Amino acid sequence: MDDKNLFDGIGIVIDDHVFKGEGYNDKILQLVNFLENKKHLPLVKYDKLPEDIDMNALMTVKFLLLDWDLSGLNDDLGLPIQTPMLKKNAIFANVEFIKKITKSIVVPIFIFSNDSVDDIKNKLIEEKILTDNNDVSFPIFIKSKSDLFDENGDCIMFELVNDWVKSTSSIYVIHKWKAAYSNAINNMALELGKTTTSWPNVLWTTFKTDGVNPSEEIATVINQNVLARVQPVIFNEQILNDIKPCDNKILMDILSKQRFIENDNISESSSTGDLYKEKKDYYLNIRPFCDCVGRDGVNEIYLIKGSILSQNKVKTLFKRDYGNFSEQSNTAIVGPINSKYIEFRFKNILIKDYKDFKDKRIGRIIPPFITHITQKYGLYVHRQGLPRIPTEIIPLVEEEKEDDKNSELLAQIECLTNDLGKVQKDNSELQKKIAKLQSQKESQQKPSQKAYTLYNCKVNIVPSLKKRRLKK
Repeated sequence: MDDKNLFDGIGIVIDDHVFKGEGYNDKILQLVNFLENKKHLPLVKYDKLPEDIDMNALMTVKFLLLDWDLSGLNDDLGLPIQTPMLKKNAIFANVEFIKKITKSIVVPIFIFSNDSVDDIKNKLIEEKILTDNNDVSFPIFIKSKSDLFDENGDCIMFELVNDWVKSTSSIYVIHKWKAAYSNAINNMALELGKTTTSWPNVLWTTFKTDGVNPSEEIATVINQNVLARVQPVIFNEQILNDIKPCDNKILMDILSKQRFIENDNISESSSTGDLYKEKKDYYLNIRPFCDCVGRDGVNEIYLIKGSILSQNKVKTLFKRDYGNFSEQSNTAIVGPINSKYIEFRFKNILIKDYKDFKDKRIGRIIPPFITHITQKYGLYVHRQGLPRIPTEIIPLVEEEKEDDKNSELLAQIECLTNDLGKVQKDNSELQKKIAKLQSQKESQQKPSQKAYTLYNCKVNIVPSLKKRRLKK
């Protein structure tokens, strides 16, 4: 999808003047006309805040356009009635509505109002919806209605929104990804629908016969199929290259969410990568996903034990050149997980029944981090032990190595001597070239005069007069 069309889709407009007639002089009517008749976007319109709206119903909405003052009372002549109490109540309702949305879903909120933009921002900062350092905590874009049109009366709403998106990379990336993901879902549904509209029934029967949870397996099939169809998403480098200051706490939190999903955000079923905590110890389920479904009423989990690394150990084991940790063949380190680094050891494995241990689960480590651990564990259990080398032969080996070291050292000295000679020769030639260049530069700076012989007379001709011909 073109970046300019990120917000093309279903929109919601909430404004107390949205249903007024054409004769009513409010920019919102011009804006709605532009969106519906020129951009051809479907709009859901409200003249007051919707009550008890299902937040999940807003997940497919591309934007929510909100007026700040929804007091909406008029006198007998149709003129708005403005009282401080009415306006205060309307703003309070708006704030609560915005809080409800931002806690539940991610949808851009465009506040277009005749009120002062600074007053609106200050109120949102006061309510801790925005921060006072111009960093947008939630995707909220605020503009005066009068700024939505240029001097020719043309609507420039999306030009302004696209400029705002450049400083709000989270909305930009999520909308780009949503568009690609939605296209992949639609393509999958079209292709599977060509086989039979009952394809879910076929899969359900197959999985039920296999003795696994058919709901989870169908969801897995769909997820894998959709992800395989997602076309490469090309993000705008200029937007994402704009590096903003970020303290270590925020960076740590971002990296933790990249590796780990909290327990509240995953399904109740067991899976590879489930992380459990009992007292101070951590346990990681490394059983393959296909065996985590449980059969015949038994669902065992295979756990390896882990412990938190101290700060000194983290500094010692971290390889700065490669950006990861130095691990032994029988250990794996993952982190940060909630600002901690956990080292798991492969020596012992603990087998537990999932139903007896699931209350201790705190979340799930996701790929590729759990994949690294399971692959390394697979190498560990398939390792080949080697016989011990007798200590009596070690001194002999050391003596031989000492001679080898001396020979190698002499060879290195000889190579360095040859290299030094080459460098000295190159340096001498370079100095000659420098001296020659300096001499040429000095000669060019002096006035250049050349002698010419004419009719047995010796005269000096200035270079600027060379081209002149002397009369005979």
